[in-house]
Amino acid sequence: MPLVSVREAVERCLHKTPPISIKRDVLGVYGFNNQTRSLSYRMGLIRNVPFVRLAVVVVRSPQQNASRNPPDIQPDLDAANQIYLEECGAWIYCSGAVAVVTDRFGPSVRLKFEDCVRGSSHEVSEDEEDLFSLGRDLGAPIVGYFVGGGDVGAVGCGAHPPGRRGFWINENAGTYIYVRRAWIFTHELSHVVGDLPHMQSQDQRDNLMWDARVGDLRGTNLTAGQCDAILADPDMERCEPVRRANG
Repeated sequence: MPLVSVREAVERCLHKTPPISIKRDVLGVYGFNNQTRSLSYRMGLIRNVPFVRLAVVVVRSPQQNASRNPPDIQPDLDAANQIYLEECGAWIYCSGAVAVVTDRFGPSVRLKFEDCVRGSSHEVSEDEEDLFSLGRDLGAPIVGYFVGGGDVGAVGCGAHPPGRRGFWINENAGTYIYVRRAWIFTHELSHVVGDLPHMQSQDQRDNLMWDARVGDLRGTNLTAGQCDAILADPDMERCEPVRRANG
């Protein structure tokens, strides 16, 4: 595929300006590349499939930064893309990922949240105000945060301050018996994209939005109505077609 066509599509569809990274901006690799990547396939997504723009921030304390590597976010991004593509015909474009080292949240990056069930209408804590101000310069309306933990007894949370869409997950969520981290990443993302609520009926246990507080989180299915809400999200984007002059 000619480089000029790749650059043209990335600039026109993703609104990225040079320099353009084939690895990140086109193939979507932000960690260990554990999947086969096809340039032509990714270009097909960029040109033809609706997408939501997401940035990722890994929050580290100075103590953590000295002793631990940042979590590999690639499995989470790949899992979210697989679910959204298979279930809804949409994908997630990661516009940027950074690690932020700060002592604001203590040595284990534990944050105080008022609640995690009322979305943007909940009462916002000071910790939330500071957390959700990070990463707002990464070119995405939605930011996902990896933190050490929250004081709300949850492995993730989709509640966010008004006007700053985002979610956080405990980077150690994979250590919990009842949840897999890549699933909770997509679950919390979907509390934001489409504003999807929890499912709690026993016949909905295979749904991505099943409430893990009720039982094991195991499913990745989405209903047609849930996909309609995701596709209708105000931050869902579509590549503008090329307008050719007549003649």
